[in-house]
Amino acid sequence: MLNEAQSRAVEVHGHCLITACPGSGKTTVLEHRAAHLLKKPDVTIIGVTFSSESAKELERRVKARSPEAAKRTLFGTFHGLCKKQLEAGGQKFRLVNELQQADLIRRAFTDALDFDELVDFDSCLAFIESVKSAVDPILPSPHVEPRVKVYERYEELLRQTGAYDFADLLRLAVRGMRTPPGMKGHVAPFKATHLLVDEWQDTDPVQYDWVKEHITHGATVTVVGDDDQSIYSWRGAGGAKAMTDFRYLTQATHVSLDTTYRYPREIMKPAAQLIVNNIERIPKALTTANLGKGVVEVVRCSSKEDQHAKIWTAVLESGEPGNWVVLARTNSQLELLETSLPESLTCIRIGGRSFWEMQAPALYLSLVRSIAANEMHSLDIVLKAAGMTEEGLAKLHQECRSAQPGAIGRFLDQKKQGSIAAPDERLRAQMKQWRSMIGAGDINLVLRGMSHYLKSYARLGSKDRSQSQVGRDNMRFDAAAAILCRLRGALHSRLHTLMQSESEREGAVKLMTMHASKGLEFKHVWVMGCEDGVIPSQKGLLDEERRLFYVAMTRAKHRLSVSYVIGENSKPSPFLFESGLFALAGR
Repeated sequence: MLNEAQSRAVEVHGHCLITACPGSGKTTVLEHRAAHLLKKPDVTIIGVTFSSESAKELERRVKARSPEAAKRTLFGTFHGLCKKQLEAGGQKFRLVNELQQADLIRRAFTDALDFDELVDFDSCLAFIESVKSAVDPILPSPHVEPRVKVYERYEELLRQTGAYDFADLLRLAVRGMRTPPGMKGHVAPFKATHLLVDEWQDTDPVQYDWVKEHITHGATVTVVGDDDQSIYSWRGAGGAKAMTDFRYLTQATHVSLDTTYRYPREIMKPAAQLIVNNIERIPKALTTANLGKGVVEVVRCSSKEDQHAKIWTAVLESGEPGNWVVLARTNSQLELLETSLPESLTCIRIGGRSFWEMQAPALYLSLVRSIAANEMHSLDIVLKAAGMTEEGLAKLHQECRSAQPGAIGRFLDQKKQGSIAAPDERLRAQMKQWRSMIGAGDINLVLRGMSHYLKSYARLGSKDRSQSQVGRDNMRFDAAAAILCRLRGALHSRLHTLMQSESEREGAVKLMTMHASKGLEFKHVWVMGCEDGVIPSQKGLLDEERRLFYVAMTRAKHRLSVSYVIGENSKPSPFLFESGLFALAGR
């Protein structure tokens, strides 16, 4: 049964803006609104989400409620729907996946920048994502902004192979819809009477433009979102502005879903007390209909080691490790926590793609993939890090006919008279040895051997990297090997397990960053590292950091634990005071 606000959102005539707090039933509202609209035989609906899992769930629920109208609906992600549009228009293209994209960006990063240019890889990733969030971005001069050179080299590498990334799909679709019919590149918009768009606060400019093109062609649009959970401004997400802009553009009716059914009063009250400190937000009452008794605790720790021990003790004492998630601001905090994992527990990094996108783990994974899947192109980044030149790589690909099947075999079968110290000769010898060891069942020995090889021969970044930076990379090589060593089965099955979804990993404690937790919910949530300078991060915008902590708090359905380390160089996060949580410290 729907509450009053939900019913009002379902029955709105025309464009509609729905603001929904965590656990307020927004998917239920979208499901019922679709069913309400589909009662009219001339209505066709497109449901747009940010993940394929969300799209499938919304599709399942709508079709179950309105089976007779199933053929008048289409559901998908922005990228998936744009791909359908482009293919319907006869456009053919090869897409790179996220791991291949990361490899190409790393290669562009190495190619484009000089050692004396003080630009880090993560900022280049964010810059490229920001640039590609606009249909026709205006780029600054590369002399002023060196990251432009990385972007341009990345685009060049894509075009060399005729490939596109997922962001290109949106840009091509929007440009195509703006191109008159009959002209080259024209793309027809979907012939839908209504669009239902989820997570509107996360839309970037090109996604907003895609929706606006459909509005121009007559579609009525319903958007759902929560500006208090807007945590992706670095990707170009519009947040509260995207929501107010949509309302002004369409004169949409605004309905607020401000009653949560997820978490009890004990969790709702400090979360609401925290988030009202943000000025630029759409006001919400934030009440709860959950009459259950929640548990909230603030744990003071004497050291990081003490914090780790208290986390694992709480998990063990609960008797239900599979219902726990530990959240941290950064992956490096989770790396340290994972090293202290008791033997009686297992843990899984969920949404931890960012760990594998770090330079050292990404390089390690490229090497593993080349062995497991016989991927020749995965060796490029490894050979380059080991000292091979672009000219040498081009010659090698020509000799091995890399675009044709069996390239890895031809690479291994090559017999050259060059020095064993040459990067390709050295790697060829190692790979032959690793293949033999895998055949004998020594997979873990190979995985550790790959880490040793990369620590010995790969050079990451500039020549003048400090010993602490090198040591950190070496630690990450070893951490990547350790994660794969803990898994079971053949090499390719371990890679598959690494990329599995959370639903396939029951029984293990979940470890994830606060960013990765968005949209999920757990019975027990522990937020670690709640010290000033960490939460909020000194690198982030204060309002967005506050929203991020709000997201972390509102993942808990029953128990919320937050911990901080107190010492000469650390003090509690100001968010603990703003939310009123600090009054619970030490209890």
